[in-house]
Amino acid sequence: MIVESEKIVSMPAVSVIVTTYNHAQYIDECMSHILSQKFNQDYEIIIAEDCSTDETREICKRYQQQYPNKIRLLLQETNQGFMRNYASLLNLCRGKYIAVCSGDDYWCDDKKLQKQFDCLESKAGYGFVRTWGYELHDNQLLETAGGHMDNEGNVRDIAIYGPLGFASSAFFERDLLKYFDMGELIRRGITMEDYPMHAIFSHHTKFALIPERMVVYRILNSSVSHQKSVEKATKYMLGLQEARRYIKEMFPDECPWSIEEVNDAQEYARLRLYYYTHDYTDAKLTSFSTQQYLKKWLVRFKNHIMSFYLLSLLFRFKLNHNA
Repeated sequence: MIVESEKIVSMPAVSVIVTTYNHAQYIDECMSHILSQKFNQDYEIIIAEDCSTDETREICKRYQQQYPNKIRLLLQETNQGFMRNYASLLNLCRGKYIAVCSGDDYWCDDKKLQKQFDCLESKAGYGFVRTWGYELHDNQLLETAGGHMDNEGNVRDIAIYGPLGFASSAFFERDLLKYFDMGELIRRGITMEDYPMHAIFSHHTKFALIPERMVVYRILNSSVSHQKSVEKATKYMLGLQEARRYIKEMFPDECPWSIEEVNDAQEYARLRLYYYTHDYTDAKLTSFSTQQYLKKWLVRFKNHIMSFYLLSLLFRFKLNHNA
């Protein structure tokens, strides 16, 4: 359900999109900084609230009521998960440009929209601009570029090193979405939008950088030893490798890895999950479904390297012994 007023701006220059779920502690800070932007054009804010179990929905409703000329509020009827929630936002955008801010992040420069808008309006051939920012760790701000140092962006570097910049610093032409199939990412189980998005966009436009710190990316800690956290991390890793597969299929000459390597990386992620959850039956089966790349992934893994390696050898020994 979309909640919007007849007073909403009809032709915004920019659509600011905000995904939020259980961000009651953070959404006020996020929204107050977006609303305080000093921007000489009209902009709309579209919030997608994904059936939070805390007070996030009530807070978002309050903001929409207070700023009916700026805010459109998408109230999901059932929890969609981040990727589907994000896809819903993209479909609602009406601005020439799209600016992104997660509900647990915030902007720390009240001229961010103006600077990014002016940058793309003045640079022919550029359709994406990012900024530097901070990471917030336990109330401590750490300066960071928020991505690798390739300023203009190219498919190969993004495929290898990951997305350019924090997601909440992204500002890009809405017209670029015609090259980007969010539905395909969801169908494949890909768990992040920015990595494949930046790779695809970089094939069609140049990326600009404003070397100023304008965003704060909040690091939310969780225990990696908890079973649910391990399952979540495994899902993320499987989705990351599926994104690598997708980029490889789209740009085969730009990716220095094989589909077989992606398959092995996914099997190794499953092996890691089975190890933590003591599911040694499935672990044994998984250890034999990999190809020639398993040892390389085992060596790269920084935690429990010997445990995984010895476990794999044990499975092979037991299989040979039983035979």
